Amino acid sequence: MTELRLLSRSIFILDKDDFIRYIEIVPELTSHPDYDRAIGEVKKLLV
Repeated sequence: MTELRLLSRSIFILDKDDFIRYIEIVPELTSHPDYDRAIGEVKKLLV
């Protein structure tokens, strides 16, 4: 279901206060999120 973004790969990164700091939802199920960018965002939160 495209409008609800069901069956999509995604990454959500939350900070220590449970605020969403990063979201990536890929358009195709066969595509992967940008894992390197997600790891970079996590590292920013750890500083």
